[in-house]
Amino acid sequence: TIRSTIDLLIAETAIENNLYLLHDDDVFSLIAQVDERLKEY
Repeated sequence: TIRSTIDLLIAETAIENNLYLLHDDDVFSLIAQVDERLKEY
């Protein structure tokens, strides 16, 4: 479950700017499973 609107904004910014997202949060891994454009590091 997405806990924070801020997490969504961070993921959206990374996706829109074609950036890798360095994180230690399960939420971003969940988002990456749904949207393959999110690149995780």
